[in-house]
Amino acid sequence: MPNPEGEPKLPATTTNGKTATCKVIVLNARINSVEAEDGYMILETGKSVGEQIALYIKADPKYRYGIWIDLNNDGEKQHSETNITFDQEKNYTLGARTITIYGKITTLNCSNGKLYNLSVENNKALEELNCLNNSLTILDVSQNTALQNLWCQMNFLTIIDVSQNKALKKLECYYNRLTTLDISQNKSLGWLSFDNNQIKKAAMNAVLGALPERSTSDEAKVYIQMKDSAEEGNELPDAAKVIEAKMKNWKVYQFENGKDKEL
Repeated sequence: MPNPEGEPKLPATTTNGKTATCKVIVLNARINSVEAEDGYMILETGKSVGEQIALYIKADPKYRYGIWIDLNNDGEKQHSETNITFDQEKNYTLGARTITIYGKITTLNCSNGKLYNLSVENNKALEELNCLNNSLTILDVSQNTALQNLWCQMNFLTIIDVSQNKALKKLECYYNRLTTLDISQNKSLGWLSFDNNQIKKAAMNAVLGALPERSTSDEAKVYIQMKDSAEEGNELPDAAKVIEAKMKNWKVYQFENGKDKEL
């Protein structure tokens, strides 16, 4: 697991008069307002200037001409920043620790990038996002209504709101710090993996109860717990909830000794 970057924090007063500490995410990107009209995403990394970051990018061919990466965070498009490789991973040399990807991108894989901030809400075209194994504490996908597949495992997320992602088919969010997971609006979901979180029995029951109806041919699967993991904080659901999930054509799994064990 990565180590989380330090973030600025400030106190705030809640509605019941108590004091809470809120994380403040400060993005340092210099945005080109003209280029931003077609969408953009901001990545902030713990990598040093001069290091490389691996990115996998896909886009509709008719929009590829407008895609570029501001690698030096100056808000200006240089010719070298338009040399994008599509449909395969490419290493890009960092000219700054904050970079901005412009254009209508459908798939972004920025896994293993030492990211501590990732802003994707201004790219409405996004259908697939893989940001696994970073140091993210916040991920806002509420504006990404076209999103179908999300891999955000191995971060430090305490919440992931997928209520606006009606098209979501696959969600992998294991190895985070989630205490709840609301999938009640994800009627297209057919694959869910969220072991190694902090989801107790009542919240676990709620997740299984919210699984959508699937057909046998969908081969829907949900992974809820890794039994022999020292970091596992999830609790098993009531047996009745497992039966309920199976009645909706879901297979419920627990990892044990490196193997899938169906409950």
